[in-house]
Amino acid sequence: MKYITTFFWSLIFGQVIGYIASALSSSKDNYSLMFFISIFFAFAAIIFTKLATPKQVNKTAK
Repeated sequence: MKYITTFFWSLIFGQVIGYIASALSSSKDNYSLMFFISIFFAFAAIIFTKLATPKQVNKTAK
């Protein structure tokens, strides 16, 4: 479920950031490019959290 939420919010934020960036640069909106960049950053965020989360060590086992 958290992966679906990550993809959902990355798409929302990607579209908003792409819209603002295209408005600031006075260029045409390219929604498909914004979509693929958002998906890329969603995968990067998921991979980063998997790698950055420390593994739990079982201290009771010998």
